[in-house]
Amino acid sequence: MDETLTTYFSAKTLQDASTVLSRSGVDYDDLIMAIADNLPLRYQDSARLAEAYEFVSHADMFRGRIGTEHWQLLKYFYNDLSKAAAVDPGSYRPFKFIAPPIRIITLFWTKGKRTALDDICSKIGQRNHVSRKTAKEEFVPFLKFLLDRRRASDVQSWLELSLEEVEFLQKMNKF
Repeated sequence: MDETLTTYFSAKTLQDASTVLSRSGVDYDDLIMAIADNLPLRYQDSARLAEAYEFVSHADMFRGRIGTEHWQLLKYFYNDLSKAAAVDPGSYRPFKFIAPPIRIITLFWTKGKRTALDDICSKIGQRNHVSRKTAKEEFVPFLKFLLDRRRASDVQSWLELSLEEVEFLQKMNKF
C-alpha cells in the first residue's frame, strides 16, 4: 500500500498514475479509502482538494457499479482515480501517508461495541421475533429510555440481559 501511494501521488501524468493503479495488488476498496484519507495531505489548496475528491467520488461510483460482474467499467475507475492524483502534478511534495485508512482503524476500535450491541439485538430479536436491525432501530432506543429511568428490571430479566449489557446500553450515546 505504501509503495502504491508513494508512486501514485508522485505521478507526473495521468498515464503514470493509471499504470501504478492497474499494476497494484491493493484491494480496490482499500485503495479508494487510502487515497481519500491522504488527499488533504497531498493538496493544500481547497479548490484542488475539492476537484480531487470529485474524481475519487466518481471512481467510487464506478467501483459500486462494477460489483462482481461488470469489470468492463474498471478502466473508468482507474481513469478517475488517476485524475485525482494529477489535479496539480507540479505541486507534489513528499508527505507521510496515513495507512491503514482511517475507516478501517475506526472499525477496529469499535468492534467490541458493535459486537456487544449485536448480542443485545439478537436477544431482543429472539424474544420479540424481529430482526436484529428492527431490534436496533425500534427496540433499543425504547429499552435505553427504560433503563435510564430505572424501570426495566422486568424487561431486563425477560430478555436475560447481563449487568454488563445493561450498563453498556445505559452508557451508549448513539446506535
